[in-house]
Amino acid sequence: MKGKVVIPFQYASAESFSEGLGAVYNKQDKMMIGYQYTKASSFADGIAAVGIKTKTGSKFGYINNQGKLLTPLQYQKAHSFNEGTAIALTSDQLALILSK
Repeated sequence: MKGKVVIPFQYASAESFSEGLGAVYNKQDKMMIGYQYTKASSFADGIAAVGIKTKTGSKFGYINNQGKLLTPLQYQKAHSFNEGTAIALTSDQLALILSK
């Protein structure tokens, strides 16, 4: 792939690739996975944290590498998975999320 364009120059920005996938954003700062998320972490264990902007901040949840939402967008913060677990935060609780 040396010097070969593999993604056309049509996106405003992109994140690093992980597990063969990478987040790309259009000019309206919308992520191009289903055009619905505005934030995303790298994939780990086949799962990534994603988020949307709201009037009061952001809401986060988790998707798999097919883009399927695995948890509701209910967390104020959601960290990447590491060895099958991730930490997420609601307004008043800390949650341990298990990948299996």
